[in-house]
Amino acid sequence: MVSISAKAQNPNPFKSIGKPAPEILSLSNGKYPEIFENDTLRKIGSVMFNTRTNKIAYFIETDTMYSEATLRPEIVSRWLSLDPLARKYPGMSPYNFVANTPLNAIDPDGQDVVFLIDKEGAGGNGHMAMLFQDKTGNWLYFSQGAAEDGSQLGFLSNSDYRGGVEILRMQRTTSSGEIIQMTKKEALDAVTGGKYDNSITLVTTPEQDGMITSNALKLQADFASAKEKYNVYSNNCVDACQDAVEGTKGTSTGIHLPKDNNPKPNAYFEQLESSVPWINGEVKMESIPSGLDNYPAQNVVVPNLREDGTD
Repeated sequence: MVSISAKAQNPNPFKSIGKPAPEILSLSNGKYPEIFENDTLRKIGSVMFNTRTNKIAYFIETDTMYSEATLRPEIVSRWLSLDPLARKYPGMSPYNFVANTPLNAIDPDGQDVVFLIDKEGAGGNGHMAMLFQDKTGNWLYFSQGAAEDGSQLGFLSNSDYRGGVEILRMQRTTSSGEIIQMTKKEALDAVTGGKYDNSITLVTTPEQDGMITSNALKLQADFASAKEKYNVYSNNCVDACQDAVEGTKGTSTGIHLPKDNNPKPNAYFEQLESSVPWINGEVKMESIPSGLDNYPAQNVVVPNLREDGTD
């Protein structure tokens, strides 16, 4: 129960300075007590309170649609739109942020694995690496290569060499010395500002991100123990990215990347550029009627629009 009390006003506000109470004009010339409700109503939050009767007069109804449109200070923290990838996470609210773990996760933005290509790497054959997220949305850099100079000779001899996997957590230090996780844009800027020429993004789920992280760490341990060896044809940087993302040598993620018909990373990156939009569901095949007699319909690749009209 809410109890609200009011203190009656002094009938003569000028008494403290020795002045008489002012005369009050009224319709009955003072014969009858006259009450003006507007003088006794006070706003307390969303309640209008009558200080004469000590009762609630009425409640104030707020137009939330109008409030959100004008971004009033008390409600600016509300989400104004659905997460565009909400259908990927049916078990979560479409308005949640980082799976409701804001103390542990940062800005994952729903786009989770970024394949990178250095076209001039390995003597012009290319070098592939990737950025991926762990299950809490933090970005990590992944790269595999020969630990000894065998990439060029390997094309001739098909030999195995000692290899290694580098995994770096994408972090930066603020001016105050605080270490914070990079956003996707910051992580991309950090790597593409160096040797990588291009990138393409594969959309994953948080569950898949956790599996990819586990697979990547397993590969790193296997190369460190020499259980895995680098081979320019069968176990190069492309194969390592595939193994981590698909889970070929670890936990299967349910992701199926295109097979590498050419051991050169530059050639495989071109395959990814044409296939990843299909994997992400960004495009689809649609049959377009020709409108002409005896002329078949044409199959055309078109953007796969969502229900809200966006691709």
